[in-house]
Amino acid sequence: MPGTDVPIHRHPDKDESFVILCGKVRSTTYNDDGSVIDSVILSQDDGIYGVDIPQCVWHKLESLAPASVIFECKAGPYSNANDNENEKHIFLSLDSSELKR
Repeated sequence: MPGTDVPIHRHPDKDESFVILCGKVRSTTYNDDGSVIDSVILSQDDGIYGVDIPQCVWHKLESLAPASVIFECKAGPYSNANDNENEKHIFLSLDSSELKR
């Protein structure tokens, strides 16, 4: 759903990459003082398919279109003990009424 977001957070020991699968998603990065470093709209229609976020960089994602889906990738292995509340998210903005078989 448009307006759905992953709140501002950072990963102190991992880079993170996002690839747009469908829809439109804004990726915004921030300095420690909260000022914007960059804001990129990921969209296959516009030819901007992905973004890499370096470790320790504050960032946020926001869905801009219905049925927006991203692929998120971080270095592994995954450890539940190292996860924090800000990293526990599913960013799949898909309304069941939009599913077509």
